[in-house]
Amino acid sequence: MDVSGFPAPIYGIAYQNGEDQISIQVPYEAPTGPGVAEIQVYDAGTLVADFFTDSYTEDPGIFTYDGNFAIAEAPDYSLIGPDNPAIPGAPLILYVTGLGPLNQDLVDGYGSPTSPPFAETSDSYQVVLDGETCDVFFSGLAPGFVGLYQINFYVPSDAAPGNLQLSIQSSYANSAIAILPVQ
Repeated sequence: MDVSGFPAPIYGIAYQNGEDQISIQVPYEAPTGPGVAEIQVYDAGTLVADFFTDSYTEDPGIFTYDGNFAIAEAPDYSLIGPDNPAIPGAPLILYVTGLGPLNQDLVDGYGSPTSPPFAETSDSYQVVLDGETCDVFFSGLAPGFVGLYQINFYVPSDAAPGNLQLSIQSSYANSAIAILPVQ
């Protein structure tokens, strides 16, 4: 599989509900912009698909489960959810994608550094919970993973209880809304 002539590491191939899905890492060198990424899929050396799509430097998204609950971990690495809500003032790890450029060059297909210096985003990100900006203390690739970003932040100590709206944003792009349960 290629993206604009650059080999793209494949991480999964699935067939579910009548649809094929191929999960790849977009190569770091691939061009960005509207309609500039040419995706070419090969099967045993034969080109079986060739199309263009948008590819943006930053296109943040929050990973979710069970509808729209944000995938976030508590300090004990347990999954935050309706039965395990976040605690006001606690640090969380929020799993996201599409945060863009990093402070170091990495090799396509290999996991990010697992010891300092970690691969941090070049641009700053904000986490907004129920309209309040949270204190972010890390934004970058999840150590050891390929293409999986994380944002570490503190839940505001005055956060209201309930299923709160959560988003991430930079100077260039905003994510869709996800839900974060807070006690």
